[in-house]
Amino acid sequence: MILLVVLIGLTGCTTTDVKKESAAYNSILIEMIPFTPSIPSLPVLNWSYEDNKYYLNERDVDQLLNYGENELPFYRFEMDNFNKQLELIIDGIINK
Repeated sequence: MILLVVLIGLTGCTTTDVKKESAAYNSILIEMIPFTPSIPSLPVLNWSYEDNKYYLNERDVDQLLNYGENELPFYRFEMDNFNKQLELIIDGIINK
């Protein structure tokens, strides 16, 4: 009976080398970190000054509107996706 308890205790206490698997898992997760999206550059605008007022021509106004209505929201969308992916990876490393 004692021999049976000792055998159960010895086989139940065996461990495997998890550190190597954990290190490989962490390195795979770290390689999955995406690149940070680049901030869109402000378009070059040609301002003119007449009658104590600054003016933009129609082409420059279109560029500025495209920047504010399309490029900046798309950058925010990319950053939100980047943050979600990063949070998933960090959770995977912490809660393995």
